[in-house]
Amino acid sequence: MSDELYARAAEYYGDKALATLTIAIGQVDFFIPLALIGKPLAGVSPWQASAPAGRQPLPASAPPSSGPDSEQW
Repeated sequence: MSDELYARAAEYYGDKALATLTIAIGQVDFFIPLALIGKPLAGVSPWQASAPAGRQPLPASAPPSSGPDSEQW
C-alpha cells in the first residue's frame, strides 16, 4: 500500500481499525482461492461431495442404511 493511500485511510480509521481492516482483507484474499480450488456445492456437505466415484452420496435427510449389503465407507 502506498504512503498516500495509507494517509487517506488513516483520516477515517485509527491504527487498530486499519490493522483489523488489513487482516480482514488478507483473510478474504486467502480463503477465496481455497474455495475456488475446493469447488464447494451449495447445500451439500463436504463429506457427501467427496463420495467415491461410482457411488451416489446419501441425501442430507436420509439415514444410513444398515442392510446386509450395505458397506461402511
